[in-house]
Amino acid sequence: MAVVFTALNTLHAQSTSDSATYKKLIAQGKESGSTLDTVLKSPEIFSSMVLFAAGDVALHEKRLEDACFLLYAGELRLTFDHALYPSAGSGDPMQPYAELQQESGARISPAIMRQPALFAKALERVKSFNPKVIEGYNTGWKYGKKAAAEEAQAAFVDAKKELLHDMGGVCTLLQDETYFAAFKVCQEYNLKSGTGGPSQKAYDANFQIMKRIEKEKGIHGFALEESGQ
Repeated sequence: MAVVFTALNTLHAQSTSDSATYKKLIAQGKESGSTLDTVLKSPEIFSSMVLFAAGDVALHEKRLEDACFLLYAGELRLTFDHALYPSAGSGDPMQPYAELQQESGARISPAIMRQPALFAKALERVKSFNPKVIEGYNTGWKYGKKAAAEEAQAAFVDAKKELLHDMGGVCTLLQDETYFAAFKVCQEYNLKSGTGGPSQKAYDANFQIMKRIEKEKGIHGFALEESGQ
């Protein structure tokens, strides 16, 4: 957690509206836990950087449901802000945010997917998440003319619909006992390949089980995605 946050401190040290909250989260001291609770009380008012940072704090504290919710809330907030505040600077100001999103997801996703019940609860919370722009809100990047609120909201709604469809399908699959057992073998193989994890033969057999169940349920999951089907 510390390495990722350190690399991105400079980015969020700009005149963002919630930089003080961000700094408390990445300090990793006693304040980080209480600041996490503060963010969870009103996640709709915070930037994506704060939501991602809070998600990592939640993961560190073994609060997987909160971590998953904050990861997805951060993704959706980023979509909303990008639509509402079109970048006016050179280069791609979204790149550092996208990198943090990917890095947080790489830590949180494998953990939450081994807890399907918590995964389902987190997705339920995402359904009611709706970002707000409070007075003095600042994204942290240079932007030109602010877009219409309706355009940003439409982009957000579309992104949330897609996320809930895709992750909802994965969650449904993981709640199938046979699929979940096969998934755990394949996940362990990918995480521990070459270091005492499941064999290639075990992986292949369980991968086929996953693909069969995805086809039976009509849900495009990990196996069909990897197979390019």
